[in-house]
Amino acid sequence: MNQKEIVNVVAREIVDRFKEESKNKKIKVLILVNEFKGIKQFIENLFSFDESDNFDFHFSFLSDRFNSTGYSHVPSGFEKYINILNNKSDIKNVINDFDAVLITDLTVSQLSSASNLIINDEVTNAVSMCVFNDIPLYAGTENFDLIGSSVNLPYPVRDAINQNLRNLAGYNVKLVQLKEISGILKKLSARKSDMPFKKKVITREDINDSFSRGLRKITMYPGDIITALARDEAQKYNIEIIKE
Repeated sequence: MNQKEIVNVVAREIVDRFKEESKNKKIKVLILVNEFKGIKQFIENLFSFDESDNFDFHFSFLSDRFNSTGYSHVPSGFEKYINILNNKSDIKNVINDFDAVLITDLTVSQLSSASNLIINDEVTNAVSMCVFNDIPLYAGTENFDLIGSSVNLPYPVRDAINQNLRNLAGYNVKLVQLKEISGILKKLSARKSDMPFKKKVITREDINDSFSRGLRKITMYPGDIITALARDEAQKYNIEIIKE
């Protein structure tokens, strides 16, 4: 076995070790609440299934109709089980720390922007970051179901909404019914060992995967390492390695 092969074997063993360690960690879920009025019932449903202990829920209340902390919208007794991100501007700085993101609701304007990866607020920024960083993203569709069933809605508007929803699904955004949240979380829990995790080793396969998806930049975080083969491959494909 030559030196390059040894480096690849060691790198893959390290990655496998981190995958094994990730099995014992809770699944961190960031929940972005926009105008959703059924938030109290939704939170109760989050903890209504027997595997909720596998999750670490963090909330960010984005609408001005919520108070500064959002805790008044949390059912009594549930405050100690969730974390609230008070500063909306922190979302873009912490989103990469989460295993999955759930947006409870989108406005029609946000849907239009997000479906074209246009960033103009915290929600559309979160959508773009999840798409480009391969973070599993779920979006509630209840409000669009109501709009779509309205007999007073002109067909062109209804068609545009449906097309935007299809565009989001094309980015691998999972469109879900929030009333089925327990089933969604059970599937996430079942896939716990396969959940994305923060890679500590960047390999040649990662570079090739990035190139095939059209990405030209890879971010390295403190503690991350890159193999010699991966660095050579990055130079070959003119992919920039950025150190945070």
